Amino acid sequence: MASTSKNNRKLVPSASGYVEVGEPSRLVPLGANHCYMRDPRSPRIHHVKVNTEQFNTLLDEFIAVLGSTKILAELDRLSRTHPAHGWALVAQRIRAAD
Repeated sequence: MASTSKNNRKLVPSASGYVEVGEPSRLVPLGANHCYMRDPRSPRIHHVKVNTEQFNTLLDEFIAVLGSTKILAELDRLSRTHPAHGWALVAQRIRAAD
């Protein structure tokens, strides 16, 4: 049986323990106001309030590293699974900036 860790990586059992499968989510919502942001440049995980200057700065840095396509795909997934949290507005802002 697969499980999901704090930073939303899919883990499956193997002979040597659990191994990570697929690409991990970069954005992990914590209610409507905060999220974990998994830094693509390092193993660091940022805990930030959504729609703040820090959140927007980190998001712009992630887009510079990963490209907007991956970030937009995650935001679209979050807007479908958490429609009341405002992820669609964040995606709209990024699309307008492209």
